[in-house]
Amino acid sequence: MRREFAELDGHDAYELLGVAPDASAEEIRRAHLTGVRAHHPDRFQEAESKAEGATRTRLLNAARDILTRHRASYDAYRDEPEADDEPEADDEPEADEEPELIDDPWDTATEGRPSTPPPAPPRTPPRRDVPYRRMPPPPRYGMPTSWPPPAAPYRPGRRERVLRSVGIALVVTMGVGMALSVVTLISLELAPDPNAPKAAVPAALAGTWRGTAKDRPKKKDDDGWRAELTLRAGKHNGDVSYAGGPCVGIAVPISLDAKTLTLDTVFPEDMARCDVGDIKLTPAKKGKAEFTIYSSGSLRAKGTLTRE
Repeated sequence: MRREFAELDGHDAYELLGVAPDASAEEIRRAHLTGVRAHHPDRFQEAESKAEGATRTRLLNAARDILTRHRASYDAYRDEPEADDEPEADDEPEADEEPELIDDPWDTATEGRPSTPPPAPPRTPPRRDVPYRRMPPPPRYGMPTSWPPPAAPYRPGRRERVLRSVGIALVVTMGVGMALSVVTLISLELAPDPNAPKAAVPAALAGTWRGTAKDRPKKKDDDGWRAELTLRAGKHNGDVSYAGGPCVGIAVPISLDAKTLTLDTVFPEDMARCDVGDIKLTPAKKGKAEFTIYSSGSLRAKGTLTRE
């Protein structure tokens, strides 16, 4: 098998991919993808199955590469007749064949005196050594007395020294400022979130609560104002809205006493007037809850909310 087709290990590329010899390039590509997905070693758990899948995947890749890049030469190779490696009967040596006789040149030589050997090559005359000659000493090197004396070391002036000091001070100041900035950023990242929940919301109070609350002490002709509270079960912050939307903030669970959940309200700076106190929510019957707001220990508002 040719060297470029040896990776098929004796298999036929068309049979490996399961396509006909006149298949198009798109059919070969789809057949290769289907075969790799079916035999990829990652689909198997056992070591033997993984090894078989890896071998099959390698053969599929080799068949795809040959039919994509060398299809013409591979088709020509498939059409060639297979060579017979067994020797023919006529090539076998015959057992009764006599060995060939080689002529001996000394059989026809005549007796006599041997020829004179060739003369020896001339001897090389001995080499005469060159007499040793003492080399003169190297010249002495030194500094000529006519050279000028070395210049005095450079001393910067007062203005240059001041500028250098100012530059060093600026570099030190900038370095200290950058270090303080980095420390501040790290401290802010590592500092605990002041609005992190400190208590878990019980499942009985999870959901969206809506209703009307009235200020305390009661005022004449006070129809109350809308209150909406959305909570999730677990240690999560909720959402709070007063007066139908103008006041929107965060409800932070801070404590759970028996069935009453206390929440701190956090509003943006432009809604600071909306923060009237902490909310206390206590579950009641028929999907309702008692809603109260306390500030500095005094009752500021009270109402009933219904879970939706």
